[in-house]
Amino acid sequence: MFFSTSCKIMKKVLLPGSFMISILVPSYWIQLYGKVAPFGAGIFLFIQLISVMRLIKRLNYRWCQINFKAWWPLASRAAAAV
Repeated sequence: MFFSTSCKIMKKVLLPGSFMISILVPSYWIQLYGKVAPFGAGIFLFIQLISVMRLIKRLNYRWCQINFKAWWPLASRAAAAV
């Protein structure tokens, strides 16, 4: 299900609701959000960085545990062919 093709009722409620909130909320709250939002974005990016590093570590651990004695003849033939 794509958001653009379904949930039309929710779209009709969220769009006017977003406009009304942005108009009715005091400007101080919006300015405060503008000061706090970069910290939240930084925390989000840090968490994403940690999760990608863990994924790379897992993939590296799984893919690099090779029986080198079994792969040595194949690697030497490939190197000789190049």
